[in-house]
Amino acid sequence: MSPFLRAEPIWAGEEKEVLNSGIGIFWDVPACRGVLRISSAGRFRVLVNGLFFAHGPERAAHGFARVEEWPIGDALVKPLNRVAIEVVAPGIASFYTLKEPAFLQAEILCDGEIVAHTAPDACLATGLPHRLRKVHRFSFQRTFSEVYRMNPASLEWHSGGVASAPLALRPVPAPDWLPRRAPLPAFPVYEADTVDHFSFDRIPNPERWRPRFIDGIGSVSEGFAESDLDSAPLRTWEECGQLQIIPPPPTLSAGQGATCKLPGNRTGFVMLQIEVEEDAELILSFDEIRTDLRLDITRADAVNLLSWQLEKGSYALESFEPYTLQFLQAFVLSGRLRIHRVALRGYEAPLPKPVLTGSPRLTAVGDAAWSTIRQNAADLLTDCPSRERAGWLWDSLFSARVTNLLSGSSAFETAFLENYLLAPDASPELPSGMLPMCYPADHPDGVFIPQWSLWLVLQLQEYARRRGGKDPLVTGFRSKIQRLFEWFETFENSDGLLENLPGWQFIEWSRANELVAGVNFPTNWLYAASLAAAADLYDAPKLREKAERIHSTASHLAWNGRWFVDHAVRVDGQLQAQTEATETCQYYAFHFGAANPMDHADLWNILLSEFGPAPSASSEIPWARSNFLPGFHLRFDLLAHHKQRDRLIAEAESYLSTMAKKTGTLWEHNDTRASCCHAFAAHILFCLHAVGDLQPSPAILQTSYQPPP
Repeated sequence: MSPFLRAEPIWAGEEKEVLNSGIGIFWDVPACRGVLRISSAGRFRVLVNGLFFAHGPERAAHGFARVEEWPIGDALVKPLNRVAIEVVAPGIASFYTLKEPAFLQAEILCDGEIVAHTAPDACLATGLPHRLRKVHRFSFQRTFSEVYRMNPASLEWHSGGVASAPLALRPVPAPDWLPRRAPLPAFPVYEADTVDHFSFDRIPNPERWRPRFIDGIGSVSEGFAESDLDSAPLRTWEECGQLQIIPPPPTLSAGQGATCKLPGNRTGFVMLQIEVEEDAELILSFDEIRTDLRLDITRADAVNLLSWQLEKGSYALESFEPYTLQFLQAFVLSGRLRIHRVALRGYEAPLPKPVLTGSPRLTAVGDAAWSTIRQNAADLLTDCPSRERAGWLWDSLFSARVTNLLSGSSAFETAFLENYLLAPDASPELPSGMLPMCYPADHPDGVFIPQWSLWLVLQLQEYARRRGGKDPLVTGFRSKIQRLFEWFETFENSDGLLENLPGWQFIEWSRANELVAGVNFPTNWLYAASLAAAADLYDAPKLREKAERIHSTASHLAWNGRWFVDHAVRVDGQLQAQTEATETCQYYAFHFGAANPMDHADLWNILLSEFGPAPSASSEIPWARSNFLPGFHLRFDLLAHHKQRDRLIAEAESYLSTMAKKTGTLWEHNDTRASCCHAFAAHILFCLHAVGDLQPSPAILQTSYQPPP
């Protein structure tokens, strides 16, 4: 049954789906104790009397949509209030929003009575002509960038004016409904300070950036060919030459700009208050770090740009999509304008701040971890809130530990796992039985990570233990897990070990990812652990016996008498362990029980004293060094598990305080080559809690899981 009392799902235009389409609808409603009930495909934004009120929704699986209820009464401050809703449906495959039919369904209840609802004849609708449709993608993983052409009247319909592009609405099919599981997000506002002004010249640049999501538009990376674009701010930005610092001008004119800085790396909606004194074109570039006068917007493989063409007048501008940034640069390409305010409206999970004891450096690390997880749990447990905003496995096991710890609730993890439970069992792009590496997402290129699906089984085991007893969500996964193991069985060799797995083999962002041919031992330890977890979850003793055989065989073959090597390959038909080993392989061995500090004391002491984030310069052990994901991450987890408190704190301070100081968040790599706000890194909070140096806030979030219809 529909959770809506009167609202109908609607959209505008022809029935044929249009890429990057958007609509706006609005009502005038009285002041009351109101609740907004809303669901949509794509993303929605709600404004009340012209002011931002909400953004969503929490994401759901193919064929489903989540219904959210927002208490709107405190915003209805006038006798009659304009409630406006914008929805943008990209209509393309991505890791961020699904390629699903566009719709909006919403209603407002005032004191229990429906006073506004969506239906073809029950609300006024408008197009979004100020938002250009044919633009570059933002990244391979996300959808479209934002480019606008506006005048001061473009958004008057938000606050009570008449829409400039009225639309006729039509009914559309409804999806299957799910409730929002996690708490509604928080929207703190962060002010930016101006740090310098600059001038620049426009210089033709023949060396254009051509990533796969711009040059490779097609069935895998859908979008608009560059020749069909309405505007290409990226190409304009590439022509903005070297910057020269100048004294602050009274207004910014063509060829001038300003650099602004937030109090740290933040995720949310970019806000500008400006006065355009002469019709102007403005491009904003942004990034998480600044390594030169000119921000490197392509550093993290995304088009970190916003663009406006503005007629003379006053504007309060705000991006529709959330972005991640610490620095922002405004380039005035033509005209003249005055910037009165630059800020960012945060888009964060309302996770209470934990209480952390220790040094100022450790406190700074804890604050950075807290900020990182808040930015990665607003509408899904994501890997990063910037180039992807995707719900990745592996990351989710560790970030869920943190959200559970800080909130006292499994709501965030429940939403994530429920999406996987409801994901289609058959996908033409993926092998039968294989789970997508991230979800909700579309995978037209057929890429999958077999190891990540096994981490899901381990996460289910932890989820079940936290929930206690038989859980309907975990029970629902049984057939999916069975089909997953049936797929893996086809790659077992005569020893029962996985050999020559297809797909993207992911052990770590390091040399370990290159030592995967033949029998990879970290993968087989993981496989054995997932089989044992499934045996525990579903009372399957044969799976446990199989797990023990695989674990024992892999551990024996990998051990060379001093340490564990990464893989074995066939030589003249015989499986032979190779000589090369990585630091990360040793962490896998200890993590999955192939080794332990008592029986492998020498190896454990080598790891502690000669490796890690600050390795010994004199070490003669020829292991390839680890990266953060997951090598040092597993190291921190092991230190916490084995109560190596002093070493854990010392290494966290020396390694993570650099990140905390530079961005106020924790990163994906040992360096800044990619995301500087990555959810798994917040797991340091869980590790510090394990050794007694962190306590969650007494503020607790409560929710309960209900099986989907």
